[in-house]
Amino acid sequence: MENFQCPNCKSKLPFKELFQFSRNHTTICPNCNLKLKPENTKSWNWGFFIGFIGTVVPFQLSIFYFENFLIAVFIGIICAMISIFAVAFFTYSRTSFELIE
Repeated sequence: MENFQCPNCKSKLPFKELFQFSRNHTTICPNCNLKLKPENTKSWNWGFFIGFIGTVVPFQLSIFYFENFLIAVFIGIICAMISIFAVAFFTYSRTSFELIE
């Protein structure tokens, strides 16, 4: 898989770089010091929707079935963390970089 690595030296870029994405984002390869930009960035905008649905729906279902606020909050937090990890992993596995001349 050639995603999230430098196209020049083929070294992997740090995972934390994923959370610094913005429009016209550029980064520097830690191995060869070349300037890179994402080629096909997946937007985080739909990730917020998935995170919201992945948190609120389990929370509401927990309230309905268990009628216990603390259990519902715990389930909502766990589902939110799973949603964030899933969106981050999807973005990490689908983003490739190109050199900036």
